[in-house]
Amino acid sequence: MTTIDIILLIVIGASLVLGLYKGIISQIASIGGVILGIIACRFFSDDVGGLYMSWFPDTFTNATLANIAGGITVYLVVYFGIGAFASLLQRITDTLMAGWLDHLLGGVFSVFKWLILLSVFLNLFYMIAPHCIIFHSSSLASGRLFIFVMQLAPKLFGVMAGPVGDMIHNIT
Repeated sequence: MTTIDIILLIVIGASLVLGLYKGIISQIASIGGVILGIIACRFFSDDVGGLYMSWFPDTFTNATLANIAGGITVYLVVYFGIGAFASLLQRITDTLMAGWLDHLLGGVFSVFKWLILLSVFLNLFYMIAPHCIIFHSSSLASGRLFIFVMQLAPKLFGVMAGPVGDMIHNIT
């Protein structure tokens, strides 16, 4: 078993355990909280900053600082609000005795998420060092698992599918 095979097994095993522990509701809420928090900052940080300027005129004499404080406040409120909603959903699933499904789907989702991140990293590394031994040494499942991971991000994102896909086919 080569280094890349061990890395693949560690990523799959650790992400499966983490996903089984957290559940899919918690993971989607975490990702959604970050994304929606950033979007909410874009739309509402100036408004909240203006409120801070009017409520605390001695504290915020600069509009930029008030907008930054407003953005931080908006982000935290949205992120923790989504977290509280996710906690409520988890309690509902536990009450309905569907918590096992939440955790099972969380394991699958987590493995998929981490394999995408690993695929992005490996594809970037392949662009830098295409002749590295890790790209030609996988023996796990006859190298098919490694090829699947390498092709995962380009197929999902589609942006790099053409040029990177041609390079990936040369690996085998």
